[in-house]
Amino acid sequence: MTLDNPAEQFLRPPSDNEEYAPVYRQPSAYSPLSTFVLPRGEMRHYQQQYADIYFLRLARLKPAVTEIAVASWEGFNIAGEYARRVDRVLDVRQGELCWVAGTIYMDLPLKPNILDDISKEHWTAAPPSRKTYVDSSNQSLTKTMLEDESGRLQLTGTLLQSSLLVTGAIVAVLGTENANGDFEVIDIKVPDLPPQPERWERSSAHQEPTKRKRSSLEESSDGTEGKRKRIALVSGLGITGTSGDTLALSLLTDYLLGYNEPPIQTHNGNNPPSSSQITRLIIAGNSLGGSMIIPHSEAEKADPALAKKRHAPKKYGYDATAYNASPINHFDSFLAEILPSIPVTLMPGETDPANFSLPQQEIHRAMFPRSKAYCSAARPGAAEQAADPGWLDNVTNPWEGEVEGWRFWGCSGQNVDDVLRYIDLEAEGDIIQGSESDKDGEARLQLMETMLRWRCAVPTAPDTLWCYPYQSHDPFTLQACPHVFFAGNQPSFRTGIVEGSAAALSSSDNGEEQSTRVRVIALPKFSETGEIVLVDAETLEVEVVKFATFEKESAENHRDRDVKMEMDPKIQELLAELERERAERERERAELDQERQWRQDAEAEARSERRRREEEQQRREEAETLAASSESSTLPLFLHACHELLVAIKIVTDPTQTTQGVVTRPTNRRVPTHITLWDTFNEEQMKVWHKLNQHPHFLTEKLFPSLHQLDYVRQLISPISSEWDLRYYERETVENQVRAIIDRIYENDELKRAFGLRGSITFDSHLNLGLSVRAADLNPGDQQSSIESMVGTESSTGKRMGKKNKAKKKETTMVTGGQADRFCIYRQDGDEHIPALAIEYKAPHKLTRNEIVRGLAQDIHPSKEVIDKDSDDSDFYSKQLVAAVITQLFFYMIVKRVRYSYMILQPRCRPHTDIVPQSRSPSPSISPSPSPLSPSTRHEQTVNAQACSNPDQKSGKKEQFNKDSDMNWIDHAAESPKIKSQPYCSQQCLLALQDNDSLDTSCPNYLAHLKPQIQPVEFCTLIQEQLSRDHDLDVNCCSLYKKGSCEAAFKIHLSLHGYTLLAKGVECNNSHKLEHENEVYHRLHNIQGNYVPVCLRIVMLDPKYPYYYDKGVYTHMLLLSWAGKLILEIMKLDNSACVIEMTSQSLQAIHLAGVLHRDVEPRNILWNEDCNRPMLVDFERAEMHNALSAISPNLRLKRKRLGKNRSTFSKELSKAQSSLERCRELLRQNSTSKFKE
Repeated sequence: MTLDNPAEQFLRPPSDNEEYAPVYRQPSAYSPLSTFVLPRGEMRHYQQQYADIYFLRLARLKPAVTEIAVASWEGFNIAGEYARRVDRVLDVRQGELCWVAGTIYMDLPLKPNILDDISKEHWTAAPPSRKTYVDSSNQSLTKTMLEDESGRLQLTGTLLQSSLLVTGAIVAVLGTENANGDFEVIDIKVPDLPPQPERWERSSAHQEPTKRKRSSLEESSDGTEGKRKRIALVSGLGITGTSGDTLALSLLTDYLLGYNEPPIQTHNGNNPPSSSQITRLIIAGNSLGGSMIIPHSEAEKADPALAKKRHAPKKYGYDATAYNASPINHFDSFLAEILPSIPVTLMPGETDPANFSLPQQEIHRAMFPRSKAYCSAARPGAAEQAADPGWLDNVTNPWEGEVEGWRFWGCSGQNVDDVLRYIDLEAEGDIIQGSESDKDGEARLQLMETMLRWRCAVPTAPDTLWCYPYQSHDPFTLQACPHVFFAGNQPSFRTGIVEGSAAALSSSDNGEEQSTRVRVIALPKFSETGEIVLVDAETLEVEVVKFATFEKESAENHRDRDVKMEMDPKIQELLAELERERAERERERAELDQERQWRQDAEAEARSERRRREEEQQRREEAETLAASSESSTLPLFLHACHELLVAIKIVTDPTQTTQGVVTRPTNRRVPTHITLWDTFNEEQMKVWHKLNQHPHFLTEKLFPSLHQLDYVRQLISPISSEWDLRYYERETVENQVRAIIDRIYENDELKRAFGLRGSITFDSHLNLGLSVRAADLNPGDQQSSIESMVGTESSTGKRMGKKNKAKKKETTMVTGGQADRFCIYRQDGDEHIPALAIEYKAPHKLTRNEIVRGLAQDIHPSKEVIDKDSDDSDFYSKQLVAAVITQLFFYMIVKRVRYSYMILQPRCRPHTDIVPQSRSPSPSISPSPSPLSPSTRHEQTVNAQACSNPDQKSGKKEQFNKDSDMNWIDHAAESPKIKSQPYCSQQCLLALQDNDSLDTSCPNYLAHLKPQIQPVEFCTLIQEQLSRDHDLDVNCCSLYKKGSCEAAFKIHLSLHGYTLLAKGVECNNSHKLEHENEVYHRLHNIQGNYVPVCLRIVMLDPKYPYYYDKGVYTHMLLLSWAGKLILEIMKLDNSACVIEMTSQSLQAIHLAGVLHRDVEPRNILWNEDCNRPMLVDFERAEMHNALSAISPNLRLKRKRLGKNRSTFSKELSKAQSSLERCRELLRQNSTSKFKE
């Protein structure tokens, strides 16, 4: 800076008479934090993974960004669809408007990769540092990801082009996933500023009488400026040890010591503050510059002692002359000169002698032999530190501490430099505001503000900025918002104020709320700009002091000689004419160029406008298409899309890429007598459509998944090469869609009544539905009717088992498990889960369409045409193969007592062959009907059937399948009353039957009992005969789908006399348990019908005709009256006390009869509406004692037994009461939670 008064210049002759007034400084309130101090010795190691830093950062900042996202996006909707919060990245669903929080990862083409560096040769020179990681020539290579502990999701959208995002930033994004699996971002939220502590919150400067109130950062200073404290910040001293930096360092020293204050000015032209106001100097890194290499010859001439060092033995493998100590010696001299007058906080930088990775630890005091006396005796952050920090406080980089009560957070600039490489200033001019000439400085200031709002001051560590692999915490996240946030070694000075959102308010001492405000400072390099920054300790206002060095320039005056040339006037005129013509041509050329430029600009503008309109039209069409595909679809449109899914299947036919093995093993399975076409299938299907057409509003209402969702399912379909592939295909394309249709029908009250639905359906593969029956349990006739060696083919290539294999001895004595691949479960109201449909999968490469068509060309009688028959004809082989497959499914239907079933053979349909014209009968093909809805015909407890089903589903011996011996079982079922709708007989009705008393007129089946009254023995005989006659039908005996440890519940109806009651069935090996329970009921005879159900007696079924259900073959049944519903179903909070009291009375009545229940749990306590009291059931574990009233008081032994029995009975009573009390407490808790909601 040039000064007009030579007397005030720095470079003036020294004067011996000049005296300097002493400088008096105010004490500095200073309290550093040990946030970035690393452990020493073995405690610091680098074996751990760096990924933990990202997990720790996400766990710390995710609640903050989630809170802001909820406040901003709660209730946000597009076209009626509300944005939903998703906890994990992998939970994002295609087409769903949602928002999710995670960590940003930038995949940039020029970003360094540690794996690439390791793969290169070790002698290859390190690549130079890149100015940017972005390839401006190909922006498509830049990819933005959002990841968390579950996975990664690629982000896209125009919003990303105007947003500053770097690796490591924690954000929340709002949008939807498109068809490509990318997340279209429409809004982004960041954690924003963290809570800001008050001034003097932690500092030890409480000796001040009062805490000064923090004034506005924007108000100007008043007349008390001379009394205020200042904090000086400087960075990039760049001391090289040469004479080039001596003058600037001397000027800085003189100013800090108060020697030459008048000649210096601030940026606004005012005199700078007095150096006595500066209470502390903070040096923000890069104090040393690159040392110059001096040849040995020149160095030895300057210092002859170096010659001896060079020829001396090497120490630590280095030549003594290779180290230039001049820079650190100059810096040590500088510190030693100013430390007696001003305290210094010294941060390391990229060029300083400290570790390279962040956080850089303090520069060791051994580097400063003259200044180390001013250092503290304890290491910063050490546990043994008790004294205050020394005047020379060597700190870390980054560094955090309190100065004059304000929280400072600073770094030497590596964080800003690295984040700046993630953007391209030339290509992204719209993001960085400011003039073109000063865009770099504005970009750095804006990045510092963005890092504050990210709550992460070093976001790119450890991706592109090396750092220590932290395991327990991430120190780079801002736990408390600083008052001053600075970064050193920037190319130019910048400052600004960052304010938090309205939600980020801090409370002052007087209770007032103040917004969070941060002073952001970009410190310039002193070696390049000669600037230091002064921060006002009261208002945090910033002033810049600039130092300028000048060298006197010797000016030489050169006299110009004018040479006058006399020219001929004609020559001068010709020259003038030529000049005019040249000027005219230049003017015309300029006009043409200007006109050409205007035309080109107009054409370019027209092309740009046309391109903009086309892009806008394309975006509008894409948005309309996306919106249409994202809407819920109607039933016809949904079924059409499902049909497209069915025909999209691809079948693998290469034998080397498909599963091998036999098609089926029909050995020891029951064989149907007749396999024929289900000729009424299409008619029943049309009945379903007729009912749907009667409710047109249901067909036009958008209730079903969108086309966008089904298109996503289509993308997931893989070629079928095995039964498992077919299973997945069927689940995604058929089962899930059928369940959705049935659910919507069940939710519609009119359609639910029209179809008679009492629940929805699910498709399950539960193992508890399986059944393993030994061949010995089957009837001899059944075993003779089984197909033993009918099919043994490995594939459907036409090769089949020869006679040699047929002659093998039977090795399997176990019936192949009765577990189909899949079941359609009809879930009725009242927790009744009924298997309604059995499903079997056969891979299409094992059983081809041609084999199916040839095998079903006509009806099949397996016993006459297949079993024990042999032929080399391909038609016979197809018939044999199809019969074996249907036999397998037929067996499952019998053991599961399922009326309908279908087999997945080859899902792809052929429209020309599958459509059945009205003019002719249906084709025998088993392909699905082209009707867009599966049949929903319902028969008692079954739902619907698809494709092929066998109506001749009778079990028993082979000769029982002929049409002459038995009536058609479907007709019989239709004529008989439905047992499901039959009411149970009353308790008094069955008591009258048991005691041969008069009939109970209140029984709902009283009119059916008016026939001649029967005895209990005759009643049991009739029940046994009826079960033997109708053992394969669910007409007069059906399962209630309720099982215990070894028994199952059945509902039985005696059709001749109209009695309907409950039966408890067991297998033969558990019959002794049923006998014991019958004896207990006999003991409780006097209280039957009041406190326990009425028990008639045990019925033993015909050994030839046991009752098959699920996993058991039931041979014995205990006939009981209907006891009622579970006690928990009628127990409410208002009647719980009465229910518990009545249950205690019922249990006491059982105890008085001398019966100890041994299993008094809520599942065994039922509420009977006839008696209006609880009843206890399940006495298989009960113990019988002598009745309490029958114990003689005269005998001591009996008196002891009486006490023991009473104690046991009392314990059981208390246990039952406690169990019900727990249920009562649960009811109270549920009622309280609902009230709060």
